[in-house]
Amino acid sequence: MAPGAQRGELDEVHQPAPEDEQVLAHRPSRQHSSDGSPPLAELSTSTSGSSSRGALHFVNMSHPEDIRRQSNVQREIRRHVMKGVSDHRGHLRGRRRGTTKEGAQNRRQPPHPERLSPSRSLAPLGSFPVQTNTRMLELVRFANEVTGFYVPFRVAWWETAMMDPGAFYVTLGNSADFWRRLNTNDIMAKTPEIMRHYSRSLIELRKRLDDDSERTNPGTIANILAHVCLNMRHCDWDSWRVHIDGLRLVLRDRGGFDSLPYQMLVLTLYYDMCGAMVFDAPPRFEIAPGLVTPKSSIRAAPPRLQAILVQLQQMPPDISIAADALQKISDVADIVNLNSHSAAFWTKDIDSILLIGPPMHYLLSMPRLPDGFETQPGTGGLVVRELIRQVCLLIMSALKQKFTFFTIERGTIQAKLAQFITSNLYYIGPEYREIRIWALVTAALLEERTMRELYLTKLEDEALESHSSPQSLIDIAREIIWLDSLESSGSDELVHDMDLTFGY
Repeated sequence: MAPGAQRGELDEVHQPAPEDEQVLAHRPSRQHSSDGSPPLAELSTSTSGSSSRGALHFVNMSHPEDIRRQSNVQREIRRHVMKGVSDHRGHLRGRRRGTTKEGAQNRRQPPHPERLSPSRSLAPLGSFPVQTNTRMLELVRFANEVTGFYVPFRVAWWETAMMDPGAFYVTLGNSADFWRRLNTNDIMAKTPEIMRHYSRSLIELRKRLDDDSERTNPGTIANILAHVCLNMRHCDWDSWRVHIDGLRLVLRDRGGFDSLPYQMLVLTLYYDMCGAMVFDAPPRFEIAPGLVTPKSSIRAAPPRLQAILVQLQQMPPDISIAADALQKISDVADIVNLNSHSAAFWTKDIDSILLIGPPMHYLLSMPRLPDGFETQPGTGGLVVRELIRQVCLLIMSALKQKFTFFTIERGTIQAKLAQFITSNLYYIGPEYREIRIWALVTAALLEERTMRELYLTKLEDEALESHSSPQSLIDIAREIIWLDSLESSGSDELVHDMDLTFGY
């Protein structure tokens, strides 16, 4: 679903079609995409009455029904759409076949570059799930040809929207909303056109939910997912809860995710994680079997991290789960560090959520610090577990933002982490000193420079206690878990600030 955009991006939006005509085919382009893949369609211009393969076809806006009398044109449009859908689904099916025989080190490598193709503009110009008019076609074309900026899950969403009339209406409403915001810079008001599409979608949803034979089918789930996305985009969290909880009931009644299209599994994981991150709440869904990632070997971790993992694994089970959290984030860091130099890596929507979604799910499923923990045995271990969980959540939020995913929770996570460190860091004994240093350095580097006073003060305490220099503190953090794209650019600046704070 399309995020907000600045008015300066208007020049990237398509120009209107000639008067009285609406272009239906995808625009011709002979440029390759950023990863070298060919454009979705190479169409030649044709003005003849006949419909040659690959030609542009026009619809008279005064008499759009004329196209129904041109069977060759309808076949060409349908062929164009189904080829794009087939190509994309083939890409997804290839991803579902796991590699169980690969070693631990291979599992820490990024997916094969050929499987990391970015979302391309898929124009669904064939059979729609509802009767369309020229304005609807205009919105479809607009949504699929706004190419001046990256929109995550554009292809997956149009495939999902084509499954159900209600989901299609929500998508039209979102496209109309995006159109209005680009042209008016108004991000609040909803026009009658937008509300009409949303209302039609709700009518379709009620009809399906009232029908026992329709309630649990993929079309109903597509409609609910569309509303979950809509609520999330508008930060309407009361409605989001209603729809996400309704989705949970529907999936429970159908017995889980079996036989659902792959893109629905991905979108469910994405929306579940986005909402859970906002509230730091447990996920509502288990990870679908086709999305589970294998666990890597501890031997693949950096030596300093290996020592910490071994130390944590020897603790009671309620503490040792922090080791799994660190190992999962380390695996993510390895892949990001190998690929972050590539601009195309940051536009792999499906691969990106498969990379960070399962670790986020694990972090959000971990137990929180219990009430009255101060009086329980092993207080230091409980605080270490929560410190690791919160710092790892901050890393995931920063990566989510880097991938252009929906991210509004980062400020809340930072404030919560700062309060936690202020109140509880002193419970952590010297045996966990390196974890403390890593957490403080990471939190400082992911915070605004003007907001680092707390972390500088705590890092000064660490330096005095161990007679360490500012650079050595950075080096310790770098040898545990470090993301170059998030931390390296600010490390020299942090060393300078520590020098000033420490009086060096």
